[in-house]
Amino acid sequence: MITNKMTYLKNLKGKNTLIDQAIKFIESTDLDKLKEGKHEINNQVFAIKSSYKTKLEKDALCEAHKKYIDLQIILEGEEVIFGGDIDDYNETIPYDEQKDAAFYKGIASWKIICKKDTFAIFYPYDVHQPGVVLENSQKITKVVFKIHVN
Repeated sequence: MITNKMTYLKNLKGKNTLIDQAIKFIESTDLDKLKEGKHEINNQVFAIKSSYKTKLEKDALCEAHKKYIDLQIILEGEEVIFGGDIDDYNETIPYDEQKDAAFYKGIASWKIICKKDTFAIFYPYDVHQPGVVLENSQKITKVVFKIHVN
């Protein structure tokens, strides 16, 4: 898991060619004006813009992926994301290849607060539980870039 302010995203350039392609799209696109839904960048990278209300930790799902890295960018609101190493969690809903997701239960070993102009990257070994309320339930708008693991 990597998280920081958007101004530091450029420091990841050159480490992974597919992440570079997502960063290039981010730098050339006004994400606030991007329509909600799926946006193909190429055959190995796509973005999904969505909005939702944060919920209590007990109501938010812990998930992990096998085929894609998540690069999540918060455009509006604040949310808590809990998570930890996949080996420290118990799978509760088996992996669905079409959704590229399995769901888990466990005790988080880390917690991050994501707000406007921050990003977080989750690798396949990072179980993450997004959408958790910080203080009061609020609307979150984010773009999640799905970057194929190569």
